[in-house]
Amino acid sequence: MDCYWYFSSDAKLQLAFVSFNTESCCDRVSVYDGDSTSSPLIGQFSGSSLPTPITSSSNELYVRFTTDGSVVNSGFVASYQGIFFKCHLLNGPFNFFFYVDVQCY
Repeated sequence: MDCYWYFSSDAKLQLAFVSFNTESCCDRVSVYDGDSTSSPLIGQFSGSSLPTPITSSSNELYVRFTTDGSVVNSGFVASYQGIFFKCHLLNGPFNFFFYVDVQCY
């Protein structure tokens, strides 16, 4: 199985894994800093260790999940948010962002 997600925004993107449990040998989540697998690879993850949050250097992220399907674990849950900008309003700084949950089972 080969799944992929492409995220784009008007801002840098941050991807945070909420849970992570894939087969160490044969399942892999790859995160790229751009719009495809031709973009710079930020990291590859497998197993049960929760990856640290990832921030893009641009306004695009590409996530690819590959598996041989031989063992079925719980998979992963991740969310992403666009980190737009900070501004100062009457009572101090505020961060503007959005997020969407991504799940793959």
